[in-house]
Amino acid sequence: VEEKSFSDSLWWALVTVTTVGYGDIVPVSLFGKWIAVLLMLVGIGTIGMLTSALTNFFVKDNPDEQIKLDKLQDELSSQRLLLEKQSEKIDELNRMIQELLEKI
Repeated sequence: VEEKSFSDSLWWALVTVTTVGYGDIVPVSLFGKWIAVLLMLVGIGTIGMLTSALTNFFVKDNPDEQIKLDKLQDELSSQRLLLEKQSEKIDELNRMIQELLEKI
């Protein structure tokens, strides 16, 4: 539409769709400007969809994973209780040993 070379047109399309917009090649005609607007919207939409897809990939709300996580947290809590009981028993044994040593 702007009577530019194919390489210039390809460069302009790439720069516009990636929303960089260097401004070295700009549309002058009304039809060229409308194409530019359409291409900009497509570029923004594509980048938005890509960002959304990547976010969805890394942040999955998987119910099975949540169930596993809940089970692991329950197991961790029970292990902590066992450790606390063992620690209390060890403290009691240490006191008994100290009392025996004092008697000797």
